[in-house]
Amino acid sequence: MRNSYSTRSAGQSRSRCNSPQWLRNIWLVLLAAIGCLLAAMQFRGFAFPARQPTAGPRLDVLRLQGLTGGATAVTLGDLKGRVVVLHLWSPWNATSRMQLSYIAELQQQLRSSSDVVVLPVCYGKHSGEDLAVLDYEARLFLQQANINMPCYVDADETTRKAVSRAVGVDELPLTVVLDGQAVVRRYFCRLQPGEQEQLRKLIIQLVGQ
Repeated sequence: MRNSYSTRSAGQSRSRCNSPQWLRNIWLVLLAAIGCLLAAMQFRGFAFPARQPTAGPRLDVLRLQGLTGGATAVTLGDLKGRVVVLHLWSPWNATSRMQLSYIAELQQQLRSSSDVVVLPVCYGKHSGEDLAVLDYEARLFLQQANINMPCYVDADETTRKAVSRAVGVDELPLTVVLDGQAVVRRYFCRLQPGEQEQLRKLIIQLVGQ
């Protein structure tokens, strides 16, 4: 009796393991996990080099004042039809300070193109920072870093709040790429190694559309 029972149990186990339904369930779980991973990576601003830029929400407001380098006031209406690289940074933020040199280099490379505009927007250490203090700190850093480019200020943080609503992120530094209709195509939180080239290629791709 014991041997007969053991034989039936082993046979039943083999039948269950060889069941097509069991294999299908495993594949469904794996596919669901991969889908969740890809969605999370895209939400965090991960850029897939071979993918077309995807359209996101439209930035509903952009209002900046000139701060350094002869920058003048700019609004969303002034940018219609142009690709915009909006870079939010702060002279108080170590990562911002390191990455601004690349943004300056990018701005120089694209200066001759009327289809692209790079807008570095400077923020203070705290919300509502005195503009005179912010102007001094920004100019001091730009001089020390030998960076010569126009910078802007978002005095009432209207633009920063609009960006936060659009991408769900409120941290510095943050780089947001808008197409000619002010639609967010991609954003980068603290540009990582390799993402700088992805940013450049994305800009070229959007200009060519």
